Amino acid sequence: TVSYAPVTAGLLSATLTLASNADNDSSLAIPVYGVAVPPPPIVVVSPESLAFSLLPGDSVDQVLGIVNAADSGAATLHWSAALVDSLGQSPAGERVGNVALQHPARPERKTANPVHAGGLRPARLSLSDGRASSGWVTLVGATSGSVAPGATMDLTVRAYGLGGPDTTYSRMVEVSSNDPATPSVRVPVTVTVRDSMTSIAFDGPLPTTFAVSQNYPNPFNPTTTIAYQVPGQSMVRLAVYNVLGQRIRLLVDAVAQPGRYRVTWDGRNDAGARVGSGVYIYRFEAGDYHKVQKMILMK
Repeated sequence: TVSYAPVTAGLLSATLTLASNADNDSSLAIPVYGVAVPPPPIVVVSPESLAFSLLPGDSVDQVLGIVNAADSGAATLHWSAALVDSLGQSPAGERVGNVALQHPARPERKTANPVHAGGLRPARLSLSDGRASSGWVTLVGATSGSVAPGATMDLTVRAYGLGGPDTTYSRMVEVSSNDPATPSVRVPVTVTVRDSMTSIAFDGPLPTTFAVSQNYPNPFNPTTTIAYQVPGQSMVRLAVYNVLGQRIRLLVDAVAQPGRYRVTWDGRNDAGARVGSGVYIYRFEAGDYHKVQKMILMK
């Protein structure tokens, strides 16, 4: 019996020598060869799902981590990613390619209808040679790679606010790899395009006074909600400022009918860029009423 217990992967060789009392040849050399195959890679994709919530014309990135969870000495993980629908097919009528997105100018969000913001057009989309895209979702940067045991590689998923508010899209990111136990992992992706301001349903009579609430949650990351009420038709203005008094974001600048409303701030300025952590101030003005509140953005 010949036992083979390699400690490293690769081709190994040895010589087995047999000694005997034979007169013609007292020893015999037998070459012995063996191939040590490393343990397979173990793919883990984190998080297990992605959910985007954004405004028309916006784009937001989230990162998937592609992990080789195998121990040291295991095989390298080789992976590739693509966007598929619920049946595992590339979206019908859509081409696989990089997305070159051209956003129109982002005007201040003004609305004569307090429920839906006007003046925003969806981004215009064009596809060019490259990686996976399904219009409102695209994979940014490398969509394949190799990961050593214990290491992680990032895959960036970008969502676009195409279409009107109150629209939800679904896709899946499929990660294929040489993990024999799990050759394919699918990550659900949900994209919700929302309006910055939504009417709140209420029971009972209309409000009789102006009021604005403390934002919630507070501190927050990445979004927070401010609720307010108006007793009669009024011009409403709600803006966010930094501690230097510089305006960061105009959330509401519109005529509101009597009712209760809420507005969500996503931590971006008027240009669509994310702002840093810190203390911010929001000022609410409606008719002769005005109020200032502080809020804290933490990252």
